Amino acid sequence: GKVNDVEFVFKTKSGGTGHGLFYSHVIEQLEDKYALTKVLDITERKRAEEALKASENKFLSAFRSSPTAITITRIQDGKFLEVNESACQLFGYSHAELIGHTSLELGIIDAEARQQNIDRLKEKGKVRNLESHVFTRSGEKRIILLSIEALKMDGENCAIATLIDITERKR
Repeated sequence: GKVNDVEFVFKTKSGGTGHGLFYSHVIEQLEDKYALTKVLDITERKRAEEALKASENKFLSAFRSSPTAITITRIQDGKFLEVNESACQLFGYSHAELIGHTSLELGIIDAEARQQNIDRLKEKGKVRNLESHVFTRSGEKRIILLSIEALKMDGENCAIATLIDITERKR
């Protein structure tokens, strides 16, 4: 009796392809049956979705493969939303041990330093190459160059941070 939201690919006059959405409902009028049909061209929307997906994949690839420690945290409570492998190595925790926890809970940074970093971020919109320190899982103090930038993710205020370990250079 009806078909809703069926995606399909079609050929254009120029020989290219497009994307459409198909809707159809059977209606009866007197003793005759008719198909009331609507077709929407969603080609531009599909192209935009594909471009966004390609962009996200580029970012994700750069994020994961970076030799620099990168974290994404929620500003409100400091919970790690995402970390790369380099951050795991710097802190001495696995990805699963970091996600959903805060740097305060894990003893990576103290409350005063975190608050100063958040205040700087709110005041200037970003933090660049701030010499700071973090603590590893084993309690070792590591000196870092910290850069932070604010971003929105899923409607939440977040921060993306890069941490470059300069401990050996400082020694």
